[in-house]
Amino acid sequence: MITIRQLGEADTDSATDLGRRAFPAPAEQPDLRYELARSIARTWVAYEDDRLVGYVLGWVAADEAQLMSIAVEPGARDRGIGKALLARFLRELAAEGVTSVVLEVRKGNASARTLYERFGFERLGERTAYYADGEDGVTYKRAIA
Repeated sequence: MITIRQLGEADTDSATDLGRRAFPAPAEQPDLRYELARSIARTWVAYEDDRLVGYVLGWVAADEAQLMSIAVEPGARDRGIGKALLARFLRELAAEGVTSVVLEVRKGNASARTLYERFGFERLGERTAYYADGEDGVTYKRAIA
């Protein structure tokens, strides 16, 4: 059974380690201990039994949020964990009065792009060589009712 809760101090090391495994470039690997202390950060973690299997991280400024990353353990993918994390993220933001969310995703990350599009994110455009390795990024935005 998957349980989702807000990031706490006890989760930061495991979540940071997951980010290192999930994202290829150091610039894409958040330090969740640092994020926990930031007033703009909103982070939820997913647990299966006693094992952290995913997280979602976003930043909020005024009434807009930026989704920074969703990470799911490689062995736990394709089981709806990313979907559950994104749904929780959007619900919590709506309750906070956030009206829109933006994000950038690697052009080659088809599974993430499919997830965002299924959640109603609209493609705004591309950013050439956005990532450190030269891969293009795709920008999305979604209104929150």
